[in-house]
Amino acid sequence: MALSPRASAPRRGRIKAAAARPEAVGTVISAKQTSKFSALLWIIGCLSGALLILLPHGAHENVAGLSLVSAFAGVMAIGTFLEGERITLHGNYVLSLLALVAVTAAVLFAHHSPVADGIAGLYVLPTVFTASFYSTRAFAIYLLAQSAASGAVLLTSGVTGAAGGWAVLLG
Repeated sequence: MALSPRASAPRRGRIKAAAARPEAVGTVISAKQTSKFSALLWIIGCLSGALLILLPHGAHENVAGLSLVSAFAGVMAIGTFLEGERITLHGNYVLSLLALVAVTAAVLFAHHSPVADGIAGLYVLPTVFTASFYSTRAFAIYLLAQSAASGAVLLTSGVTGAAGGWAVLLG
C-alpha cells in the first residue's frame, strides 16, 4: 500500500535559516574581500593621521587628538583583519559609522587650520567602503549623514575656502 501524497511530500512551512551572507544579497564584493578592504581603508586612515602628526603642520592642530584617532584606526585595522569573514553585514554597518565618526573627529582636531580641508578628503574612504554593501536607501541615508557631519565641521572651521572644500567633497 502506497503512502498518500501528503505523507510522502516534504514538510511545508517556514524554515528557520541563518542570515544570508552579503554576497548572497547582491553586494559588489564578497565578505572576505569586504573585510580585507575595510582593514586596508583603516590602515590608510591610520597612516594619514601619522603623516599629519609627523610632517610639519600649523599650530592649530590638536596633535594628541589626532594621535588618538590614528591609534584607533590602527586598532580597527588589526581587528577587522583578524575578524575577517566573521564580520556580519550589521558589523560592517557599525564599521562604516565608526569610520565616519573617526574622520569627523580627525577634521575637528585639525579645526581652524588649512589641514582640515585636506584631511576632509578621508571622508571618501568610508563612502567607498559603504558603497560596496549598503542597499541604495541605506547608502542615501549614509550620504546625507556624511554631508551633514562634514558640513558642520568644515563650515565652522573658520578656514578660508572651507565652503568650497565642502562643495568639492560633496561632488
